[in-house]
Amino acid sequence: MEINMKKLIALVTALVLVFSLVGCGAAQVGTSAVWYTDKEKNTDGIEEKASKEMNNLVDGMMDEGFLKKTATVTVMDPVKQEVVNGKDKGKTKSYGGYKLVGADEGYRFTVNYNESNVNIELYYYEDYDETAEEIISEVKKDGEFTLLEEKEKIKAYISKDEKFLMIYQDSSNDKKNKKQEKEAVSYFTNYEIASDNRVAEETTADQTKENTTPTEETTKD
Repeated sequence: MEINMKKLIALVTALVLVFSLVGCGAAQVGTSAVWYTDKEKNTDGIEEKASKEMNNLVDGMMDEGFLKKTATVTVMDPVKQEVVNGKDKGKTKSYGGYKLVGADEGYRFTVNYNESNVNIELYYYEDYDETAEEIISEVKKDGEFTLLEEKEKIKAYISKDEKFLMIYQDSSNDKKNKKQEKEAVSYFTNYEIASDNRVAEETTADQTKENTTPTEETTKD
């Protein structure tokens, strides 16, 4: 039976992205860099491209010590493929990367903790498509989800406001590592954008500025 090459390429790409998503090291998705911009080294940080919501979460996890400023960050960018079947045949769409979990952006942080390599993947949901709803529902119910037709389930966590998904992987069984993971999970699952201090401070600052800005009529008086 003759194999459609476009289908084969799309399938191989999807499988590579699955392995990358679960931290198997088969391939990196997108570009790797550091989170913060380093002007002295003339290097751009991922933070400049990330959403404000993601930046606030990452800043908080770094403040708590769950992520390190020196961590290698991989942008989970999707790739573009031509649709070969269905009503969208011939169109180019994005597949893989953060779209595998229905997210709108995603990053993997690789850090070293207690001589163990730790992978922490963070995904942000601005809008919820069918995939996002299914993933979130699975994680809320079972604490894990299944990608595509893969049998292996991936352990994951959802933030309190269901706007973020986290995959935390550390193969070490050391008590120190387990304690770190437990605390990171607790911080993340209790996190919500509405209660984030940075958002509250920004809102308060904006309101203060508006209240103290003299009106044109007051100025004339």
